[in-house]
Amino acid sequence: MNRRSFLTASLGSAAALGLASTALGKSTDAAKAHDWRTSQRMRKALNPGPVAVESGLEEYKPGENLNRADAAHLLRRVGYNINPADAAFVQGMSAAQVIDHLLTSDAFDTPAAPEFEEYEILSRQELAELTPEERTQYQQNIQRTQINNNRLLQAWWVHKFGFSGMTKAEGQRTPLYNPLRERMTLLLHDLYANEIMVVRFAELMYTQNTTFRSHAFGDLRDLARRMVDDPAMLIYLNGNQNSKNRPNENFAREILELFTLGEGNYTEQDIIEAARTFTGWIVNQQTRESAMIVNLHDFESKTMFGETYRYPATMEGALAEIDFVIGLIFAQRFADDAPEYAGRSIAAVHLAERLYKTFVYEHVDTTIVGQLTEMIEANDFNIAPALRALLSSAHFYDPEFRGAMIKSPTDFMIGIMHQFPMTGPTASPSEGVPGGRQTTNIWYLLSQGSNDPLTNGFLDALGEQVFNPPNVAGWPGYHEWINTATYPLRNYYSDLFSDGIALNNGRVNYATIQVLEFGRQFPSFQTDGDALIGEIAEYLLPFDLSDKQHGDMVEALVGNRDRAYEWPEKVLDEELAAEGMLNLIKAMMRLPEFQLA
Repeated sequence: MNRRSFLTASLGSAAALGLASTALGKSTDAAKAHDWRTSQRMRKALNPGPVAVESGLEEYKPGENLNRADAAHLLRRVGYNINPADAAFVQGMSAAQVIDHLLTSDAFDTPAAPEFEEYEILSRQELAELTPEERTQYQQNIQRTQINNNRLLQAWWVHKFGFSGMTKAEGQRTPLYNPLRERMTLLLHDLYANEIMVVRFAELMYTQNTTFRSHAFGDLRDLARRMVDDPAMLIYLNGNQNSKNRPNENFAREILELFTLGEGNYTEQDIIEAARTFTGWIVNQQTRESAMIVNLHDFESKTMFGETYRYPATMEGALAEIDFVIGLIFAQRFADDAPEYAGRSIAAVHLAERLYKTFVYEHVDTTIVGQLTEMIEANDFNIAPALRALLSSAHFYDPEFRGAMIKSPTDFMIGIMHQFPMTGPTASPSEGVPGGRQTTNIWYLLSQGSNDPLTNGFLDALGEQVFNPPNVAGWPGYHEWINTATYPLRNYYSDLFSDGIALNNGRVNYATIQVLEFGRQFPSFQTDGDALIGEIAEYLLPFDLSDKQHGDMVEALVGNRDRAYEWPEKVLDEELAAEGMLNLIKAMMRLPEFQLA
C-alpha cells in the first residue's frame, strides 16, 4: 500500500486509496468485488454520508451470545480495542448482558487521585512583602510545579485508558477501569471542553474530570448545573469575572451554543440574560474553591426564552435563579413543525447526536437519534437507558457500521497496547519522572507535548492531547483525525512499538511488542503461514484481507509472497520466527484498514 495514496484519499478521494481492483491488478471477479467493497468501506469512513439500514434499536440477538466478529466490533467501539481476555469474556454474553455489565457491575476499580506536588498560593499581602528576587523565585516555582502537575494529570488519565477492560486476565493484579465510563468521561470532557494550559490548576481539572466520571451514566441536567460553578470552568470561560457591573458573556454563550442547545436555538438576548443570571461567582485561588458573592450577583428582572423571572436578593435566591435557568434551557424544544425532531427536547437531541457519532457513525440516523432523545426525556435526562438501548441494539451491530469510523488517537495508541503483549507499561504515572525530555514512563511519553517529534506526547502529535483540546469547541475528531500529518505519524508510532522505543540513542525496554508471545496465541502459529496471517488479520482488522494484501503479508512473514509454506520451517528458529512476526505485525499495522474501527 502506497502511503501517499491513502493520504490523498483522506483529503476526499476514496478512489485514491489504491484499493480499487484496477489499482491492484485483480484478475477474478471475486477479487474485484472484494477490493470494491474495501474501497467503499474506506470511502465511508473518510467521507461520511447517509447510510441506509433497516435495523433499529431492537435488541441484537444473533444467537445466544455474541460471536467473535460481534465481540471485536463491540470492543473497538466501547473498549479500547481487543485483547484475548476481553474477547473471551464478551463472547460468553449477549449484547445486552455486556452493556449491563458495563453500566452496573462493581468489578471495576475507581481511579485514585493523582499524587500532585503541593504548593501554596500567596495572598496579595504576602506577595507584597517579598523582595523582587523572592517574588521572581516564587513565580518560577509556582510555574514549574503547575506544569509538572499538569503533566502528571494528563499521564494519569491516559493510564486509566490503558488499564481499562472488561475483565481481569487470570492472575492479573493491576487495576481494571471501566472502558465505557472512561469513554463517556472523555465525551463529556470534549463536550464541556476546558484547556489545562489555560486553567493551569491541575487540581481543578482533576475535580472536573471526577464530576464527568460520576455523571458518565447519569443526569445531564445536573451536570450542566455543576458546570456553572465548576472552578476550572469559571477560570476557563471567565465566569469568575462575571459581575453585575461588568457582565462577561463567555460561559453563557458556550453553555447555549456548545454545551446544551447548539447554534441557532437561542437568541443574543438569551445570552445576555443568561450571563446576568450567572453573575457573582469567584474562585479562591488559595482554597481552589468557587463561591457565590451575593453583592456581585444581578438580582434585577430578566427575560430568557420568553420567560420573565426575578428572585429574592439573597444567597438562596441567586442559587434558585441559576437552577431555574438550567431547567429553562433543558425545557427548550424544537417547533412542532420542525423538519427533524419535531417537538423534541433540544438538549436531549444535542446529546443523543453526540452519542450516535461517538459509538455508531459520524453521519447520524435521525430516526435513531429521535428514539434516543425520547428515552433521555422519559428518564429525566438520565443517560444510562439510552446508552443501554443504543449499545445493545441491532443498529449498533449492523454490518454497515463495522469498520466505518476512523480510530481516534486514543483508540489507536491505547488500542495497540491492548492488542499486543508488551513489556513494561505497568507503572503508574507517579512512578515516572514528570517533565523534561528524559522521562522513563510510558504514560508521560504518550500524553505530553513538546516540539520534538520523537519525545513529544504521541497523543498530542496525533491531535488529541487529553485535558487540552484545541479550544472550547473540543476536538474536530471523527474523519478529521486522519490528515497528511497524522497518518505518517501513526505508521511511525506503530513501528516504534514494534521495534522498541529508543531515546538518547539507547533502547528503552518498555512498551515494546513481544512478537513471539503474540504469535503463539494463534492456533496456526507453528503449522500454517497462510492460516496464521488470516487469524492475525481477523484479530487486528475490521475487514478481511484482499488477495494482494494477503500476498504482501506473506512476503513480510517469510520474505516471498508465494512461499507461505516455508513458515513451519522458519518458526523452528526463534530468531527467524521473531523477525518474520515483527515484519508481519509492522506491515499489517501499516494497512489503511488498521486505522478503522
